[in-house]
Order: sequence, then structure tokens, then C-alpha cells
Amino acid sequence: MPFLDIECAGRKGFFPEPDKDPVIQIANMVTVHGESKPCIRNIFTLKSCAHIAGADVHSFETEEEMLLAWRDFVIAVRPRRGGQRTRCAGRPLTMPCRMPLAVSTVL
Repeated sequence: MPFLDIECAGRKGFFPEPDKDPVIQIANMVTVHGESKPCIRNIFTLKSCAHIAGADVHSFETEEEMLLAWRDFVIAVRPRRGGQRTRCAGRPLTMPCRMPLAVSTVL
């Protein structure tokens, strides 16, 4: 069961918009159905960040590199819930959560 949190660099006074505000960090936690503790805890971050206890931190120089690496992670984990792919903000995970994406490749 995947859990994720996507952070954008917002503009002061505005809610982040995918076509104007870059993704700066994606935190992931994956648990196996029936298990109480996550088997994966990681952070994909733009540039760098401080050490985060209990999480593997993956730093990237560009948003494109980060999003492509996250896409590969999602494909490798193959998250499913009830036999169907997990959804992100109402869209299937096979579609990018950030549209339009700075990356021409979709999940």
C-alpha cells in the first residue's frame, strides 16, 4: 500500500499550480498488505536536504531527473489496492500527478 506526499515550491499568496510551480520533494512510504510497518520509506528531493531518520534520501539536480527516478520507483514497486492500481488525486497512477509535466515521458 503506497502513501505519498508531493511538495511544490509555491509562490507567496498562491496555492501551488502544476504549470507554474516545480515539484521539489516527493516522500514515499510503502507497506505490504497486512503488515503494520512500512517496508520502504524514501524521499526524492530536488538538490539536497538534511538527513531524515528512517528514510532513504535520493537527491537530484533537476526536477526532470527527480520525476523520472520517481516514475521508475513507482513502476518497480507496482502499487496496487484491491487488485487495481492506486489513484493519485483522482487520476490513475499511470497518469502523471503533475500535469503538464516537465518530463515528456508519462508513467
